[in-house]
Amino acid sequence: MRGLSRRCAEHDTVLIPTIPTAAFEPAPYLGVALAAHTADQVDAAEAAVRAVARDAERQFSPPDGAGAWRRPPPRLRRSSASR
Repeated sequence: MRGLSRRCAEHDTVLIPTIPTAAFEPAPYLGVALAAHTADQVDAAEAAVRAVARDAERQFSPPDGAGAWRRPPPRLRRSSASR
């Protein structure tokens, strides 16, 4: 999280971890919120978050990808004040 926070800060964006879950979940996750002044800053930070998530997923997936569980991509939610 520290490294990802630094990557987001490079885009003048604050990374805010939300409630993680691992208990009783077949596919645990960690949510994040991004706070920035512009949509472009959020978009750049979101790309960094997604890249790190893909790297983490590869660490836990079988080498051939067989049987890998896929969570549907999350819907992007932005506050109405951000546009």
